[in-house]
Amino acid sequence: MDSPIVITTPRLRLSHITGVKSGSVDLSDLHRVWGNEIATKWNIHGSCKTLSETEERMSTILKKAQDYFVVYRRVAVHPVESTEGEDAAPSTSNPTWEAIGMINLVLTEKPDLDPLPMPASKTKQDSKAVGEPAKPPVVQTRSMGYMYLPEAWGQGYGMEAAAVVLAHFRQAASRTESPILVYVEAAVDPSNIGSLRIIEKLGFERVGLKFISDEEVFLAGAWRKNEYPIYGLYL
Repeated sequence: MDSPIVITTPRLRLSHITGVKSGSVDLSDLHRVWGNEIATKWNIHGSCKTLSETEERMSTILKKAQDYFVVYRRVAVHPVESTEGEDAAPSTSNPTWEAIGMINLVLTEKPDLDPLPMPASKTKQDSKAVGEPAKPPVVQTRSMGYMYLPEAWGQGYGMEAAAVVLAHFRQAASRTESPILVYVEAAVDPSNIGSLRIIEKLGFERVGLKFISDEEVFLAGAWRKNEYPIYGLYL
């Protein structure tokens, strides 16, 4: 059995989730985020009221979202004073982590909109076999989504997590036998300023507008057009 994927940065730990069970720590951590109305305000399904609701939603998501990560931040641990005398050294406990959000890169059959033109530097990749001509890469499309608890906003966690996840998939694609080029889409509402800043810093470019229907949807406390801009990035 393969070991669970864990991606780390100096401040964060990203744990790959493949399933949830009643009473598990993973489910409790997921509900910490899914149960927060502010964190989920840009999600069409809204927040989950109970652990069982979070379990049901995650079970549905994980059937198609193979690459789903819970994002944890390191919690400062203060030394614990010893009670064994004045000369005893203070003791410390192991670092602890708390769930602050989640991020996923869902593998999709095709992009929502026609992708950006492939950069000339990526139209062909060197063959790994000596003497074989360079081959055009196979394009793998993924859709990126994320959300974070409000207490984690404004501290660079979203950018840090997204950057390391994209780097992970870029490196994974480079290790395959045949050339693979990963194309990532992200859908961001123009009013979601924090999310827009993240994808712009990551180098995403606007592709176009994805129209869903004439019926408005209720998101982030307001009725909005059922359409959203799509941004793209080749890894």
